[in-house]
Amino acid sequence: VDNLRREGCAEEKIVFAGNVMIDTLVKSLDLAAKSDILSRLNATPRGYGLVTLHRPSNVDDPKTLRGLIGALTRIASELPLVFPVHPRTRQRMAEASITIPARMQLADPVGYVDFLRLQSQAALILTDSGGIQEEATILAVPCLTLRENTERPVTVQVGCTQLVGTDPEKIVSAALGIVRGGCARPSVPQYWDGKASVRILDHIERRFAKEAR
Repeated sequence: VDNLRREGCAEEKIVFAGNVMIDTLVKSLDLAAKSDILSRLNATPRGYGLVTLHRPSNVDDPKTLRGLIGALTRIASELPLVFPVHPRTRQRMAEASITIPARMQLADPVGYVDFLRLQSQAALILTDSGGIQEEATILAVPCLTLRENTERPVTVQVGCTQLVGTDPEKIVSAALGIVRGGCARPSVPQYWDGKASVRILDHIERRFAKEAR
C-alpha cells in the first residue's frame, strides 16, 4: 500500500486484501497433516531443523557454499537437519567436494503438501526462500533467512524471521540460541487469515454492482 501511494496510485483504487498465498497454506493444512513424510524421512516432530538453499548467490560460489554447509554442520551437532536439496544445489555441492555430516539428512525435493508438513513440524527453519519465510510465520516456526535482505520484511517485523546473512558465525549463534533457549511466538500480519481471496471477490462483486447501477 505504501509503495502504491508513493507511485501516485489514487487512494480509492487501493484495496488491502491480505496475502493469497496464506489462503493456499490454510486450505492445505488438513491435507498436510495426513502426509507420511516424517515417517519416510525418520524425522521426529519438533526434533529437527529444516533447510533449503537454492539462490545462486548462496550456492554458486564454492566459498560461500562451504561456509554455509560448515555452519549447518555445527548446528546439526545439536539439532538434526533435514535438507531437501535443489538439483542445482546438489550439483554445486558435488563440484565443490563438500562432505555432509551424518546428522544432516539430504533428501530429494518434495511436493508442496509434504513440504508443508515438514515445515509445520520443524523446530527451526533455515532458508534463502522468500515464500518459506511467509509460511513459517503462519506456522509459528522460527525462521533464519540466509540472506542479507528480504522482500518479505513483515516477517521480520512480526518476530518470526531473522536475517542472518551468510556469515557462518552469525548463523550458528542465532540457530543455537533458538535451539537452546527457544523463541517467542510471532504475531500474525493483518489479513494473513486464509480469507484474502474472499475479500478480493467481495470487492470485485461490489465494484461491478456499483458500476451496473
